[in-house]
Amino acid sequence: KSEGGKASKTSFFRQSVDTGGEEITWQEFEEVEGPGGLLQKNSQQIMMYMPSHYPARYENALLDGKEGNRIHVAFCSHLEKMKASGKFDSKYFATQDLHGAFRIYENFSSRVGDAELKVCKLCLRKLNYKGYLAPGRGKSDIFRNFSYEFFFEEYESFFPSHPMRNMGNERDRGYTEDWSRISLNYRASCHYTCEACEVDLNDYRHLLHVHHINTVRHDNRGENLRALCVDCHSRQPHHDHMYVSHSDRQLIARLRRNQQTAHPDDWPTVFRFANPGLNGVLHLLQHNTAPLLETGLTIQDEHDVIVANLDLAWPHVRVGIAINAEDVRQANAQGWRVYSVERALGSPEELVNLVRKLR
Repeated sequence: KSEGGKASKTSFFRQSVDTGGEEITWQEFEEVEGPGGLLQKNSQQIMMYMPSHYPARYENALLDGKEGNRIHVAFCSHLEKMKASGKFDSKYFATQDLHGAFRIYENFSSRVGDAELKVCKLCLRKLNYKGYLAPGRGKSDIFRNFSYEFFFEEYESFFPSHPMRNMGNERDRGYTEDWSRISLNYRASCHYTCEACEVDLNDYRHLLHVHHINTVRHDNRGENLRALCVDCHSRQPHHDHMYVSHSDRQLIARLRRNQQTAHPDDWPTVFRFANPGLNGVLHLLQHNTAPLLETGLTIQDEHDVIVANLDLAWPHVRVGIAINAEDVRQANAQGWRVYSVERALGSPEELVNLVRKLR
């Protein structure tokens, strides 16, 4: 279909009525750190939290989620210390419930309730989420406005499968019966070219959507329609539900580069065309006055076969950043110096100094 996101695979566990998730064993805790410092289980992104609360805290958490246990979204310094010490005496549970209301229970009783628990601030620091560490970015606002659903959407490229999203059919989502025909005709009238980034998608027509500017899906007036590649479409307001695979974002980035439609001549442009999950890295690089990067670079071997895709790169010094671990390995094998996202987040100064040294 041409509109909306693709339905994703179902969750790896059934939500327990009593706990709101599945208990993490010590063996699983040893392997829970995923790509980019995020949390994972069975190759899916998860969150971790302790549902058990002492009586007073249980009561307070029901009234105000800030008074309850925190929700971990990354392998933060607290979890790192727990792993290093070998102590795992608290019952953590994995969950993919993105609605913000988490099942908690009171110790020493059978009372169970739902609380709007808040994200762990140490996790925000670990990921530099939305530039959390950068001066002037507004840490309190980033914490207060945090959305679990948006967070999962932003980092979807890091994982091959995702929590189930019930998209429904087109009519259920407000489209008119003739929407498929209208969409097809409009995309053809734009010569299958994105009206935002100008990437030509004639060879990949399924990656071009038609967007309703006023978000009213039955308003099919020409002035309310805009042809957008799936990457640009997913970045529109109220379109955080869209799932765009990492491979599709990489393909569009590569086409933009080959067609010379993306010109990273300033930081806003880099942010605009980079994978959303790399915003934390970009904020750190910008803060450390790094040279501007390019997006959508491919690495070829001696037979001119593409062996790696770099999400961010300084091609003139053969240095880059990649989300996929295999891309990092293959690019390094071709003589590049490519950082994983986690390494770039942990050592931005090292990365910037390397680029400056090689210039």
